[in-house]
Amino acid sequence: MKQKHEPLRWLLLIHQLPAEPAYLRVKVGRRLARVGAVALKNSVYLLPARDSCREDFSWIRREILDEKGDASLFEASALEGLSNEDIERLFRAARAKEYEQIGHELAALKTGVRLDKPHERQALLAVLARLDEQLGALERIDFFATGAAGALRDQLVATRLSVEQRAGTRAVSPSSRLRVADYQGRTWVTRSGVKVDRVACAWLVRRFIDKSPKFKFVEASGYTRRAQELCFDMPEGEFTHEGELCSIEVLCRRFALSERGLARIAEIVHDLDVKDGRYKHPETEGVRALIEGIVAQHARDEARIEAASPLFDALLHASVSATPGKAGAAGRGKK
Repeated sequence: MKQKHEPLRWLLLIHQLPAEPAYLRVKVGRRLARVGAVALKNSVYLLPARDSCREDFSWIRREILDEKGDASLFEASALEGLSNEDIERLFRAARAKEYEQIGHELAALKTGVRLDKPHERQALLAVLARLDEQLGALERIDFFATGAAGALRDQLVATRLSVEQRAGTRAVSPSSRLRVADYQGRTWVTRSGVKVDRVACAWLVRRFIDKSPKFKFVEASGYTRRAQELCFDMPEGEFTHEGELCSIEVLCRRFALSERGLARIAEIVHDLDVKDGRYKHPETEGVRALIEGIVAQHARDEARIEAASPLFDALLHASVSATPGKAGAAGRGKK
């Protein structure tokens, strides 16, 4: 809400696009939508005067100028014919429509698929993951808190838990536990654009499983694996979400990894990836912020893994100190 000692200020981006290239209008429109701008007129867009919004508009302005268009950025404390309350309503209306679209897609999901078939289950979970990502992006541009995000996130969590419970989580018998010695010098394949679960899995593989791994980052759709490749955290992968477990938990269980402190890391990653708030370790939000910073700082997947590895090493040390004498529960058994 507006405070009297901090009057609201607004950023206006006014642009004129050239006729060519033809894709520029679509590109700029999508960029403006992603940053949460609302249109006052055809070529006049508005954001609240916050540092992050100013940066977003500045980048869009630069892109337009680079394409030989014209763009100007202004800051104002008032707009003729519109009160601050009127402008806030414009933003809330825009976000409400976008939340509604997510809600419609979530309500239309077909949960009557064969959940015992991994590819169908993973396809449904992939849709839920996409909706969750869209919801997170929308929350970041919900500048005036419409109040719709909480209920949608509860629906997403409930739907995912329902799918996982119906699919079940199979226990790993001692005879089926994998031997680390059989997984040396392998190529480990995952989806490009790695974030918390995939980054954590790569760290786990390198630290506890494969002493000389090679990592490969691909587009999951249509990828055909080669001999000796192992896929993790991607549809049809050997090591991906199973029931209520995220990928790092699956790796821990399948290899029966029981190092002290490792279970706590897997639980932190679970809460960040699955978002069901199951474990609620106090360091979880700090890990989230650091991983998000690494992702923002590094575009290359290899660089993200390298940058995050010291974080997980330190977290393992801290987790061991926090759980003295307690073997990791992720593996449930000795190696």
